[in-house]
Amino acid sequence: MRQYPSFLNKALNFFSIVEIMAFNGIFLFNIVLVIIGFSMLFY
Repeated sequence: MRQYPSFLNKALNFFSIVEIMAFNGIFLFNIVLVIIGFSMLFY
């Protein structure tokens, strides 16, 4: 196993977190759109 520099390791962790957040953000955005659609129907 090669030991990476700490800043590179932090960057890789950051990118993996961003990927997970973006993947979850797609679902959250769809849920928000559905909620907005329902609220427009009820108003």
